[in-house]
Amino acid sequence: MQQPDIEIYVKRTPIDAILSWLETCADDMSDVTQQGRSHSLSLTLNGQTIPVTVVEDAAGKAWTSIWLNSPNTPWENDVDCARACHTALNCQIRCNGAFWQEESANMDEWWQIAENGEERLIEWA
Repeated sequence: MQQPDIEIYVKRTPIDAILSWLETCADDMSDVTQQGRSHSLSLTLNGQTIPVTVVEDAAGKAWTSIWLNSPNTPWENDVDCARACHTALNCQIRCNGAFWQEESANMDEWWQIAENGEERLIEWA
């Protein structure tokens, strides 16, 4: 089932590398606007616009959030996106391990993809 949006967290990766990876995932990418630690842009894929927000230091000083606010991404879920990002950038990625819903019991269940493999449902304290 396609999620309504995608959000992953990338550990200690330069913003330029993240933006370059995002550009390879789409047919076109808009200019990036920056306000503080937040970078806003749009990707175009198959004629669909995907608003993207990248926030540096979103979870502690080590993690950058990448939020694709659209169901029209190349990935069905956060984990698929995390795998693609890890493959491209060779960095540690975390994302929600299950489809997130308001008041869901799985809000603290995370999936981690790192050099040593994948770990399901870690608790991110």
